[in-house]
Amino acid sequence: MSESAGRILRARELAQLIGVSTDTLCRWRRSGEGPRWQRIGPRLVGYPEAGILVGLERQRQKTEEKP
Repeated sequence: MSESAGRILRARELAQLIGVSTDTLCRWRRSGEGPRWQRIGPRLVGYPEAGILVGLERQRQKTEEKP
């Protein structure tokens, strides 16, 4: 997952920005939901700014589909 342009937000930054916990972001990563992410270190992931809105919209739609 290579994003050459734009800022990369760390999990803590994104969690604070969108009002969820870092645990929620981790759960979304494991289940393939939420914003696109990429590994930026051995134990560090980042979220390319360009993919955040797309991922959040996809997550919102999934949530609305649940009964």
